Amino acid sequence: MQENKDRICIRELEVYAHHGVFAEETRLGQKFFVNADLSMQLRKAGTEDDLSLSTDYGQVCQTIYHFLTEHTYRLLEAAAEHLAERLLLDFPGIRELTLEIRKPAAPIPLPVSSVSVSIARGWKRAVIACGSNMGEKERYLQEAIDKIAGDIKCRLLCSADQIVTKPYGGVEQDDFVNGAFLIETLYEPEELLTFLNRLEAEAGRERVIRWG
Repeated sequence: MQENKDRICIRELEVYAHHGVFAEETRLGQKFFVNADLSMQLRKAGTEDDLSLSTDYGQVCQTIYHFLTEHTYRLLEAAAEHLAERLLLDFPGIRELTLEIRKPAAPIPLPVSSVSVSIARGWKRAVIACGSNMGEKERYLQEAIDKIAGDIKCRLLCSADQIVTKPYGGVEQDDFVNGAFLIETLYEPEELLTFLNRLEAEAGRERVIRWG
């Protein structure tokens, strides 16, 4: 099946806000312009002519406006990053987005019409394998799944049945309870790994013996 190319596009949304490295920029403020391409499935909304099956771009514009006027960032990169996350979390229909924040009055002592930062972000799928062979194994795994599902940047889609397997590597230890589950996440791969390692550490995992 072809990649979904449905988009809602917002062009040159004007926002007067207070972002910038210099004190005058955050004190006095200036105009910014926002462009957003929102990727989502629009066929059902189109065939049924039903706004509830789409994403209300008026509400998206209001969210962009209020977010940029209620927060102050030194860098356009930071403003774009945090705004993209807010839109992806607040509007479930948006799968991916490309967001550009343009700054016409950038403090550059050269003839330039504007500078801008553009980023692309979206929900990604990841399959996570899990296992435990110490203590209350099933409880450990369920607590891990619950913590991942409870994180704002993760959505649990489905999980496989758990199975019991023999330990690998010749180390004298108990049988494992193993499983796997599918999530959607806003974390980048290394960020997701850091998050999972932190959950393991909180549960008391120690890496002492290889294959242990």
